[in-house]
Amino acid sequence: MKISASVYSSKDTDLKALVEDLDQHGIDYFHIDCNDDPSVFDDIERIKQWSSRPIDLHLITSEPEKYFDRINEFNVDLVTIQYEDLDGYKYKGGLNAKMGLSIISDTPISAFEENAEHYDFILFMATIPGQ
Repeated sequence: MKISASVYSSKDTDLKALVEDLDQHGIDYFHIDCNDDPSVFDDIERIKQWSSRPIDLHLITSEPEKYFDRINEFNVDLVTIQYEDLDGYKYKGGLNAKMGLSIISDTPISAFEENAEHYDFILFMATIPGQ
């Protein structure tokens, strides 16, 4: 089992202090939600200065490819795109990262099965992103 800790789940903690604390607790990945906001790459850059742990980026956007250059530039390890926000978008490559598809619990598993050959993994969300 791997643990991917959300760095945005603790709004009251300084990012550097949070990264150091999570590092000391031996997490496997830093999970970063990107609600169609390119400023997350500022946080990714800082996190990579403070830790060598891999980044797990969750893209919540209808246009994930607009982030691909930055993802490759920062050597993000895992990228998950949110199915419900894709508006018909189909991933066809272009990333150096492992690519996953995220679905919420109300979405049928067939959403992944129909596109499985394009993804390395699936993330089942127990909550709705951003809520």
